[in-house]
Formats: sequence, C-alpha cells, structure tokens
Amino acid sequence: MTYECVENPAQAHEAAKAFGAFAKALDDLDASKLQPTIPGFHDGEKRLADFLQAIENAIPERLAEAQPEVDAILQNQLIFKKIADLNLPLRAIHHDTKINNLLFDATTHRAVCVIDLDTVMPGIILSDFGDLVRTSTSLADEDEADLSKIQFRQQIYEALLDGFLSEMGGLLSPAEHSALPLAGPWLTLMQAVRFIGDYLVGDTYYKVKYSQHNLVRGKNQLRLFEQMQ
Repeated sequence: MTYECVENPAQAHEAAKAFGAFAKALDDLDASKLQPTIPGFHDGEKRLADFLQAIENAIPERLAEAQPEVDAILQNQLIFKKIADLNLPLRAIHHDTKINNLLFDATTHRAVCVIDLDTVMPGIILSDFGDLVRTSTSLADEDEADLSKIQFRQQIYEALLDGFLSEMGGLLSPAEHSALPLAGPWLTLMQAVRFIGDYLVGDTYYKVKYSQHNLVRGKNQLRLFEQMQ
C-alpha cells in the first residue's frame, strides 16, 4: 500500500530510513555514469536564474500581484549560493522523496520498496533529505490556500533526521552532515521559486486548476520556508 501524507513520527522515521537505505545501496555507483533525466532539476542557482528571467518576462498584472512573494524570494536567495559553494559530492539519488513514492507492507506498516525511479540521477544528498523535509513536515499539502494550516512539525523533522541518518550517517562527509539542517529550507525555497516563476509567465509548466493556483502554491511554500527558518 501507499500513503499520501506523513501522519506520525513513526511513519516519518520509516520513510526516511527507506530513502536513506536507497541512497546507501547506490553509494558505490559512479553517479557520473547516469544520464540526468532533468538537467538542473535541483540546481538552486539555475532555478534562481530562471526566476530572474521570469521576472523580466512577467505578465505585468501577475508581477504586481506576486510582488510580496517575489521580494521574499529575492531577500532569501543567498541560500542557493551557500549550498552551491559547499561543492558537495554528487551521488546517485532519488530526487523525489515523497512518502507516496514508497510501498509499505499493509500489515506491518514497514517500507518495503522505493518506487518512481524516473528521476534517479546525479545530485547531492541534500536533495533527497530536503524533499523529505519539505513534503513530510507540513500539516497541509502544497496546494493548501489557508496559510494558517501550514505548520512545521518539529517531531516529524526529528524522526526524519534520525531515520535518514540510521542508514546514511556513516557514509556522509562532514560537510554533508553539517549541511543537512539547510536541506529543507533550501529545497522548499527552490519549490517556491518554481511555482512563483511559473505564475509570473502564465503557468507554462505546472498544470493548474484555477488562475492563481501557482501563486497559492508559492505562498504555501514560502510560509513553510519561513517556519523552517
């Protein structure tokens, strides 16, 4: 069976342990032999450059409406350079570590298999841990418009960290280990950049259900980023 959201710390620990075990199993694979399926997927500096271009090409009415979110992104943009400057090693990692990309045993509730392997490609370990934090710690999903429902759950974060390190702790470099607390904010702000950037140019990438859908998603991720900070 699969789960759509993380309901409790035990589930978070199990999910993080499973994705940690996946990265651990691929530790001796030369990541340079893998073809990137989406070049620059979690490259924060590239995403920021694309965002700055989106501002230049923005629909004027949408830029005016999203100005507070644009300003918030620009005020926090240095996190992308900070991560890039660490020059962390490339690993073969999953890149999409939502809990619904795991199969669980319906009786024991233990994770038994990582699925959805189309984004397995070279990347830094912060991508996998960061997306775990981004998608697991909030009480609400990324489409939630009521920002009061977006609450960072510290107990879930601690369970994710413990579960992930139980598999990968002995394999991480000191720089990787020290940077783990930045992974969630880094990945979450990057997702806000992508949503707001797409909103500015008229929703050319993400499928939307209404005109402000991407703006709502961006506000949602910025709120989560603020709580992580």
